Amino acid sequence: ISEENNNKISVVRFDIDINKKNAEISINLKPSARGKGKSVEIISKSIAYLAKNNDYKIKTIIAKIKKQNYVSKSSFLKSGFELLHSESDVELYRYFYR
Repeated sequence: ISEENNNKISVVRFDIDINKKNAEISINLKPSARGKGKSVEIISKSIAYLAKNNDYKIKTIIAKIKKQNYVSKSSFLKSGFELLHSESDVELYRYFYR
């Protein structure tokens, strides 16, 4: 959960697959926090948090983003993700810990 001025503005969740050593990330920003350029910072801080608390030795983070969600795709690309592949209505992005 991210906060600004003691107000919750986002929730980031990691669904961890222990066997594959990866995690799927999802982010939800409060409508009033959208369009203000905060998502890149929130994604990056969430990745750093997972790296610091990485008891499962996660190597890869996956983001599934709807093709028409250009703002979200841009935020994940700016956060170090790369396009992995495209499905019917979703694109998969990948982040590798370096």
